Amino acid sequence: MKLVICDDDPAMINELKQMLILFFRMKDLELPEINTFRSADEMLRTACSYDLAFLDVEMPGISGLVASRELKKRNPRIMVFIITGFSDTYLDESFDEGVYRYLTKPISEKRLTMGLRSALIRLASPNKTLIIQTKDVSHPIMTEDILMVCTSLRNTEIITTTGSLTCTLPLSYWRTELPTESFFETHKGYLVNLKHIRCFDKEHIYMDDHVSSAYLSKRKYSEFKKRYLLYLENE
Repeated sequence: MKLVICDDDPAMINELKQMLILFFRMKDLELPEINTFRSADEMLRTACSYDLAFLDVEMPGISGLVASRELKKRNPRIMVFIITGFSDTYLDESFDEGVYRYLTKPISEKRLTMGLRSALIRLASPNKTLIIQTKDVSHPIMTEDILMVCTSLRNTEIITTTGSLTCTLPLSYWRTELPTESFFETHKGYLVNLKHIRCFDKEHIYMDDHVSSAYLSKRKYSEFKKRYLLYLENE
């Protein structure tokens, strides 16, 4: 496992590095490699890929949010923690970029510990593969790459990070096979992956491919909002 800290404040880098080292020692875990940089430009000039990244949102040159986008190209499963002195200025933009945690300075050791614990569990969890049959072709699909599933009386459309597939598997199959902690049934025939939500209102949920959306029934709005916020907190 490889970690990276990128912040233009050397004191912040040192403080965060010590907190990370303490966490791994207290949990009796192998201490991972921790790389540090004072600018995103310098960090991205290397060819390194990381599992966990702690990025200051405002730095001279490339911002932490832009840097997170580049790091995700190298490793789509990377867990990005945004570090900022602003309470919520970049919160919406961070979630739009798929940031895993948003931590404000001074960093709360409790929030950091909770975020690290859940991130490590997620990184260690196997990504289940489903084999989907479409006519004469079998397609292996990783569950975390599924944005949403839309079913009708005859066909089911599976929208993934790389495109969409059509099959005849019923909704009952998807309710069983998809992990309940990360998928939510928003309306009759719709299952969405909480990981890939970009934003939502009282009638629709918009996915992070900036194209797909799902209906959200009025009776499920409150339940969905609670589930989604709980997912964000625990993830």
